[in-house]
Amino acid sequence: SLVAIGGGCKKLKKILLSDLYYVDDCSLVTIARGYFQLEALEINYHHTIRSAGLQAVGCSC
Repeated sequence: SLVAIGGGCKKLKKILLSDLYYVDDCSLVTIARGYFQLEALEINYHHTIRSAGLQAVGCSC
C-alpha cells in the first residue's frame, strides 16, 4: 500500500500511478501527507480520484 511504502521511503521523489482501481482520494491524501520530497506525481486512468484528492496534493506542494 502507499502508506507502507511511504513509511519506509520518505525520500521517494517520483510516483507513477497508472490504471489502478484501488487508488482514490484517500490514496492521494496519503501521498500529500507522507512524501515530503516528492517532485513528480503522474496519474493515469483513475476514475476514483476526485478534486478532493488532487487538492490535497496541490496544497502540499
